[in-house]
Formats: sequence, C-alpha cells, structure tokens
Amino acid sequence: MEAILMRVQKALQKEFSHKGVHVASVGLNGERVGGWVISKSFEGLTGMERQQKVWKLFDKYLDEQDHDRLGIFLTFTPLEKKIQFDEKDGKFFG
Repeated sequence: MEAILMRVQKALQKEFSHKGVHVASVGLNGERVGGWVISKSFEGLTGMERQQKVWKLFDKYLDEQDHDRLGIFLTFTPLEKKIQFDEKDGKFFG
C-alpha cells in the first residue's frame, strides 16, 4: 500500500504544494487511496473543475492499476480549509 500512496502523492505534488496534499488509505479495509488537496489554484473554480484538475494529474502520472485503487479526493482553497478544519487540533469537523 505504501507504494501506491507515494505514487499518488508524487502525482499530486507535480501541481500542488506538498503542504497542501494529504493522502491516506481509505475504505473499509484500507484498500483504496483518498485524501484532500488544499490550493489557491482552486479559487474561482467549480467543484467539477477542481476535480478535473486533480484527475488530469492522475491520468497523466498513474497507470490503470493505480486508478482502480483511487477513492475520494476533496479539494479546498486555503480559506475553505480554515472553515472546514478545527485549527486548534487539526481535525476535520465538517
């Protein structure tokens, strides 16, 4: 699982800051990879446009086998991150 986590993280970091990328095992048995991306580049974009930006990176840098293991990736602007995350303890509460 670590190998795919690293490949997904590296793909996202081609476009986004490493500080704004969080990748983790998700799903009932941790068989999928999901996470979130925080970037100023999402400002003014619709949810669909944000997802297209993320998935274009996956299309470019990951193979079909990796694609089959991808889960949900949430996208936030820095301001949205402040609203969605409790900055005191860093836990998602939204």
